[in-house]
Amino acid sequence: MKKIYIYTLTLLTLFASCKPDLEVAQLSAGDADFTKYVSIGNSLTAGYSDGALYEKGQMNSYPTMISKQLNEVGGASVFNLPITSLNGSDGGATGAPGRRILAVLPVSDCAGVITGKAVGVTAYTNDDVSTNIYTTGGFQNMGVPGIKVAYTQVPSAAFPNLFFNRIASTPAATYMSDVMAQAPTFFTFWLGNNDVLGYATSGGSGAIGGFGPADITDANVFEANVVSFLDTLRDIGAQGIIANIPDVTSVPFFTTIPANGLPISRQTQADSLNGFWAFAGGIYSPTTALPFQVGSNYFVIEDSAVATNRRALLPGELLILTLPQANLKCAGWGSTVPIPAKYVLDLKEIKTIDSITTIYNNILKTQATAHDFGFVDMNNFLSSFGAGIVYDGVSMDSRFVQGGIFSLDGVHPTAKGYALAANEFIKSINAKYSSILPFVEVNDYEGVLFP
Repeated sequence: MKKIYIYTLTLLTLFASCKPDLEVAQLSAGDADFTKYVSIGNSLTAGYSDGALYEKGQMNSYPTMISKQLNEVGGASVFNLPITSLNGSDGGATGAPGRRILAVLPVSDCAGVITGKAVGVTAYTNDDVSTNIYTTGGFQNMGVPGIKVAYTQVPSAAFPNLFFNRIASTPAATYMSDVMAQAPTFFTFWLGNNDVLGYATSGGSGAIGGFGPADITDANVFEANVVSFLDTLRDIGAQGIIANIPDVTSVPFFTTIPANGLPISRQTQADSLNGFWAFAGGIYSPTTALPFQVGSNYFVIEDSAVATNRRALLPGELLILTLPQANLKCAGWGSTVPIPAKYVLDLKEIKTIDSITTIYNNILKTQATAHDFGFVDMNNFLSSFGAGIVYDGVSMDSRFVQGGIFSLDGVHPTAKGYALAANEFIKSINAKYSSILPFVEVNDYEGVLFP
């Protein structure tokens, strides 16, 4: 009854006056100190998109969007970015264009003869990041493409990450020490993705518990580094939000090429393939996908774990986006030539990725609580993209190119996708610190650019 009464009173007021006195929530910093905002993270934080770090992507990074909203309540008046064009002009020292876009490109057949035109992706070269630009800083967006939790307390000179070396204060500086040199009063922390992503994008070729780019970081090392980093942030009195990491196998890089993407339209084709493999000694198949038949068939892949060293893909296994798709058509990959294992995530590798992601995320959630920081479940949020979302009447999903959320590298978001991420952080900031920050207008930002 109370809600009905208030609603009726509002209507009476509306009809009694042409200028009703509407109550609007007052923007507020709440209990947070947004004076100095620093974003801690990897390529997702840097604004990496379309397979490169470039100025427009950096300007559309989610921390840049958040800093603008913080400025609305008197915070983050300074938020410097290590812009790539500081190495040159118009996109960087290489003179590369501002981003990759879809374009109408020539199409060649298997013999290299141009047969027409189709929509493809224009070439893009990363900016030159070999020149240190620390003296132009400091920088509040400390997103470093390729950085792992495992690397955050290792001197710059000790590991070959040009993106960090480019902004490091000295060769002896660690990522954590340079973050702390900014003396943040508030931070966002989204690290950990690369501790498992490199293993996944390399088709599971890395080691478990190793330190290399394609290795999975040992969980104990991961936890020790997270705890040390958050201890230091708490000790300087900073406030902030911790984000967990997404299921990396749910992004278009792993979901675009179907495992059963080998089409056979005629029985004679199926008979020919079955005869080829019978003559070659057969292939191992625990499914009904073989012998080959009319319809959609599972590709043949390398697998040293089976007697024939080759088998059919299984339902649930994944092919990565860097698989040379021309070889599927022109070189017999997946039909008469097994697809190399480095382009495949098998069920065992996927289980390993899922398991370590769960362990990492439990660590991040536990430590966020233990240090009294806020927490945002980006894993759950990004998982919702698979079913699709509607934002202010615009439909978006996680499909490659047409979904609008993920860029042309199949891993990193578009500007529109970063805006969605920014709003998830803002929700958690408001909930934890009783602030009233405005949300980002998602549809003001671009998805994939079409010709």
